[in-house]
Amino acid sequence: YHTTLDVQSNATNGTKSLNTLPVLLDYYTGVHAGISVIAGKNRIRKLNLVTKRNPFIDNTEIEFALPYKTDVKLSIYDISGKRVKTIVNKNYNSGVYSVKWDGRDANGKKLPGGFYFARINAGSKSMMTKIVKLR
Repeated sequence: YHTTLDVQSNATNGTKSLNTLPVLLDYYTGVHAGISVIAGKNRIRKLNLVTKRNPFIDNTEIEFALPYKTDVKLSIYDISGKRVKTIVNKNYNSGVYSVKWDGRDANGKKLPGGFYFARINAGSKSMMTKIVKLR
């Protein structure tokens, strides 16, 4: 999820400044998820993939952060490793993006509850995260 972090800095001349910085945190752990601020400008340092609602019943939101412009393929796999749906297959600029998955396969069929995996391939990098679908 997105949140902000207030940072107060003390300069050597005694002045203080307060900056509000955007950050992306893993929904369950609260661990920093790849967005960083350098010299007052947002710069994503690494590829990242998180789900916003997990477990989910009807739909979930999958968020990914790209440090550079690249071709992106984001697919959903079942527990056996079979690809059930490709959600994204196009070129993206550097940035943070969000897509929804409605728990359906490529043919529009509602998938049963269970464990699924979202896998992103972005250039030469890849990442995977577990998704739990209830019912």
